[in-house]
Amino acid sequence: LGGPFFQFHRVGDGLGDYGMIRMSAWLHPFLAALEQKMKQLKVNLEELNTAVEECLILAKARGIAIEKPVPSPQMCSRAHEAIDRAVMGKDSHTTVLLHIFENLRAKSAPERLPTVMDSLNDACSSLQSALASAEFRECIGDAAMAEFPQQVATNSAAISYYPASEKE
Repeated sequence: LGGPFFQFHRVGDGLGDYGMIRMSAWLHPFLAALEQKMKQLKVNLEELNTAVEECLILAKARGIAIEKPVPSPQMCSRAHEAIDRAVMGKDSHTTVLLHIFENLRAKSAPERLPTVMDSLNDACSSLQSALASAEFRECIGDAAMAEFPQQVATNSAAISYYPASEKE
């Protein structure tokens, strides 16, 4: 499971929300499978904790002989802290991870694509305005300005540019 997760992470790093929204058809079933595995792991660890409690802690409290070696009180304390952190506690690792899966699913929902595209278009328009401003031209000079690509009109809402070497 680590391999695909790493590849989704690479797409997210490279393409951000837009990339993850475009990958949602693959990401959402993957997250559902991870969520199912995490829930099963949580159930298994809770059952293991119950068995350990029954065989060691409660047996000792009832005066039943326990096979040696018996964990020390400090070992028992650390084990309780670890299982609480990992599984049983309110803010356990499993709870946090399941919450992260849900957030990933929500942030990569295809319904968000129009909002993300509007935001990208706004950023491109703002950048275009800033680069075309007299203040910016004054700061960098005409020679540096010639190195910037020229805007090309497109049918899409997003702004496209060609490198300066491909100007007509």
